[in-house]
Amino acid sequence: MATEFSVREIPFSRFGAWFALSPVVGLASYAEEVHLVSHRNGMHPMLSFVPLLDGEQVPVEVTADPATLTWHTGPRRVTAVFSSPDALRISGTGLGMLVSATQRTLTPFTGTYFFADPAGGLVFTSYETGHRLRLTVLSGQWRQVGEQGLGTADRGVFLSEDEPWELLVEELGTARSFSRPSTAFDDDVTAVREEF
Repeated sequence: MATEFSVREIPFSRFGAWFALSPVVGLASYAEEVHLVSHRNGMHPMLSFVPLLDGEQVPVEVTADPATLTWHTGPRRVTAVFSSPDALRISGTGLGMLVSATQRTLTPFTGTYFFADPAGGLVFTSYETGHRLRLTVLSGQWRQVGEQGLGTADRGVFLSEDEPWELLVEELGTARSFSRPSTAFDDDVTAVREEF
């Protein structure tokens, strides 16, 4: 059996990851619920995780070991595991979960913008970290709230306890990776002229 630890003392993360799950949201500052906290450009709580039962927040016990973090009450549970340093998988049975932006207010310089990506998934863009978190619901019932909301709004995803569910959270850089063209400059000019 793996050694359990308190996430109030040790954040749940994985070697190479720039984010963790923890109720510690700042220097000597603790939240009631577990947050996804980014350590890029400082310490920034980006998402909160609130366990739900019948649409209401439910008290749970949170336990962690080196491989998993679990929210549970009786047989109802939600378990998280880092499948890689930039990907967190979360699976729930009997408990729902609200995953929402920690800051309700979005300004041109702070907060988290939330939108549905046409390519798939729901994306939270953090102005403070310069990175994005893409949430992909792999199974289960869910609904979103506050997509493209500006100013002060609730932004998040509700996962229902009515059936088992699974969610993938991926950290994405906002910049495109460096590339080298595979054609000569003059060939591109010719191709565009022919296309026109």
